[in-house]
Amino acid sequence: MKETGLMFKGSLVRAILEDRKTQTRRLVKPAPAADQLMLRGITTETGLVYARSIEQINSQNIRRIRWESPVGQPGDRIYVRETWSPDPPCDGTWCYTSWVGCRQGQIEGVPERFRNPEHCMYAASTNTDMVWTPSVHMPKWAARIWLEITGVRVERLQDIGEEDAKAEGAPLKNSPAAHLTSYRRGFQEVWESTGGDWADNPWVWVYDFKTISTTGRSA
Repeated sequence: MKETGLMFKGSLVRAILEDRKTQTRRLVKPAPAADQLMLRGITTETGLVYARSIEQINSQNIRRIRWESPVGQPGDRIYVRETWSPDPPCDGTWCYTSWVGCRQGQIEGVPERFRNPEHCMYAASTNTDMVWTPSVHMPKWAARIWLEITGVRVERLQDIGEEDAKAEGAPLKNSPAAHLTSYRRGFQEVWESTGGDWADNPWVWVYDFKTISTTGRSA
């Protein structure tokens, strides 16, 4: 079973915890060229889900190019990397203030007995004003939220509809063109807030998932 860590911003972590987010989209890398024909979500006899394109080399020849899902297949797991801080008890030897805003080198010094979600704080679940450790520095042992992939496919980013945008945990936002509120518009804002380019309409992996634990790695 494959286990892959993915980073999520705080609002999306809360959406997962509230059972409002059951999908995530991630860029297909390397991006297919504009003139490549992408065939979506092929499933082989072995159950492997991948994307494939056919590239025209000349009038007689074509080349088949394949992208396998980098995050996993149905049944594989995702652990959520979020903004956090180690929070060992103040027992006279260790104290959480030793780890405020810590980075990779310091995290490696966290005592083994404190390497579990029970001894961590998470920015998405508290209003505490402190210097947090970014999600990029979260090790697997600190992850409280674990997800199981239930579906994989490939599509263009802007192909997302209202139901899928809602499943992404997106908020309702005004859609000026349609003069109404839209989850799709909310998803566009979330995508752009993470540095994504909506207008470029890239190919993305779409992962459906279910939450299997919010208290740490399950068996």
